[in-house]
Amino acid sequence: MLGYYVWGNYDFAAASLELMRKSCVKGFLALTEPGDGTLRTIPMFSFAYIVALRDRLLFGDFWEGLKLHLTTVDEIIDNALQYKEGELYYLPEDPRFWHFYEWVGEISNMGRFPQSLWNLYLFEALEAAAFLHDAMGNRERAGVLAGIAEKLGKAVEEIFREPEHYGVELPGRNRYAYALTQCLMLTLNLVPETRLEKLWKAFDSGNLIEVSTQNQLFEMEALMNCTPDSRKRYNETLFKKYKPMLEYGATTTWESGSGPADMGGGGSLCHAWSAIPAAYAGRYLLGVRPVEPGFGAFTVKIAPGHLTHAAGEIPTPHGRIKVEWRRESNGGLAVRVGAPPQCRVIPQEYPEYPVNSWEEIK
Repeated sequence: MLGYYVWGNYDFAAASLELMRKSCVKGFLALTEPGDGTLRTIPMFSFAYIVALRDRLLFGDFWEGLKLHLTTVDEIIDNALQYKEGELYYLPEDPRFWHFYEWVGEISNMGRFPQSLWNLYLFEALEAAAFLHDAMGNRERAGVLAGIAEKLGKAVEEIFREPEHYGVELPGRNRYAYALTQCLMLTLNLVPETRLEKLWKAFDSGNLIEVSTQNQLFEMEALMNCTPDSRKRYNETLFKKYKPMLEYGATTTWESGSGPADMGGGGSLCHAWSAIPAAYAGRYLLGVRPVEPGFGAFTVKIAPGHLTHAAGEIPTPHGRIKVEWRRESNGGLAVRVGAPPQCRVIPQEYPEYPVNSWEEIK
């Protein structure tokens, strides 16, 4: 969805989400849209739909039809919550289900329970659903969902915790250590601060099975919110990965660094799942992230990486947010931010990138 928002194409995003809503049958979306939810489905994709609705609201503000979506959101959530054993949730057997999470190892079809991944995606969906209900004035429903999410998050952190990382299955049953599990734990802010350094060492060890292209967003969010060393490494890795495309003169993002030579001469040169630099530039190089609908409030938290200065604009429904910054001799940042009057800025900073001066401009 990020690509639509970059160009202010909020209506197209809303239309895509409406196709998804119409395919929902008994709490699950169809595998493809438009489609039939009574046929093959990837269960966690229904959770992703709820998260996409939250992002549409954050980036694009309220729209006609959101109330209809909330009915579908509740159908998906209530259906998932009925299957519980102990503190965790599971899926019943159903020939429709393809238990897909990633194109690597056993999690390309992971139907064994209890497992961390299903519960982590459910946690994310619960928080997103609570946000949507709160924004629409349904405070009681929002509070219930947020409470369930809080309990589930704590349970997952405690139950799947291994000495060096987090497992997909219960401790002692894990055959492999997947980076995706660690990325979700970090992205969803479920890792205690005392374990951040240890988890970064797990990434740095090279012993985790890496995330595939489709989950690069989680990898970015995880490593950029772990430790100063993880942020430094991610910045270096990202620029190294995309440098060949820049040197080639590409104006789109390739599926791989081999470009047209990949896959026997059939490499994709315009690949949505590879467009992570667009997210990185807005969220970290410029540091802008909406926290209220339509950028009613947004944070600015800049991670400059190896750069000395940058300037750019972020579109909102109310006009553009402008950010300029430069690194000063002591390593701190001089920041200037301009925003439409409907958008309230919340300054933040990383410990290794302190803000020396802050100026709000017209």
